[in-house]
Amino acid sequence: MSPLLSTSLLSRRHLLAGGLIGAACTQLPISALSNTRQPQLYYSDYFSFVGRDDQGYVYLAHDNNRGRTGDDHHADHWIAMYDDATGWVDVKGSAHYPNTDKVLDTIPDSQFFQFKGRSTAGIELASTQNAMRWTVGALSPVLKRENADGIFWIGAAPSTLEWKGRILQGRVLFEYLQRHNWNRFTAGFGGGAFQNFNGLYLMTADGKDFYVHFHERKGGSDLTGKLVGCATWSMPAPVENLDFQITETAAIPYRTTYRWPIAWRVGFEHGGRRWLLELVTAERRLQADWSTGGFAMSVVSGAISAVDGSARMAVVGWGELII
Repeated sequence: MSPLLSTSLLSRRHLLAGGLIGAACTQLPISALSNTRQPQLYYSDYFSFVGRDDQGYVYLAHDNNRGRTGDDHHADHWIAMYDDATGWVDVKGSAHYPNTDKVLDTIPDSQFFQFKGRSTAGIELASTQNAMRWTVGALSPVLKRENADGIFWIGAAPSTLEWKGRILQGRVLFEYLQRHNWNRFTAGFGGGAFQNFNGLYLMTADGKDFYVHFHERKGGSDLTGKLVGCATWSMPAPVENLDFQITETAAIPYRTTYRWPIAWRVGFEHGGRRWLLELVTAERRLQADWSTGGFAMSVVSGAISAVDGSARMAVVGWGELII
């Protein structure tokens, strides 16, 4: 028996609706049925942080989502956190909250988190209940894709997390998504926005960034791309000629229908050189499970090396898996 409610394949942002987050949650999203009311809009600001102090690394993934269907407005936070010193951290406020001011283009405040500024000019996230104050520098696109379905971009900036008396210096990789004629909060379960999705959000030892995602979904919008990435050392830019390989997977005791990716090799070109990422899982936490797949967040570590032997950079970060 699975420890979580079994359901049809959901995207991460469907999961963020609160339907299947946590070890035993069975609440469904606001609407499990497709909705034809117009307009339908969806906005998401996703901050992926890695930072450290003398006690070690802290990893914080903080997704902030807003949607509109007709005159109904929605909002939620979804949060994952890991501390090298103490393990997985449960952050208060990872849930739906009222969007009474009908805010879409910025992140509306909730009971647990308040926001100052904008992602493109520098932003501060504060939470008294979580003893957390988090500042992120101004963000601009390093990788950007746009079509009739919406806008998707990735940026990176220095960041400081003040948490329970600790001051952690690090980096944020930021993912922005804007969708037209679609709202995850009222979208149907069917179809699945991702299949075998692997998203890697990494910080190098010298404070640079690497992002890549890969999936095998067929059909649907190509807004975010099947295999795309970017890097911020040398000249910040999208990377080219990607070769994405899952080199090792792990069995799941209660499932025969899927396995977790736990190691990766990613070749790519950036700054006039060929590079190779080699990455393994350090920790993994199940977020949701259904009969044919699941959603997990992994803490990962490894190295990026120039194929010609001229450079090598240790990396740590998040691996996001929707299988």
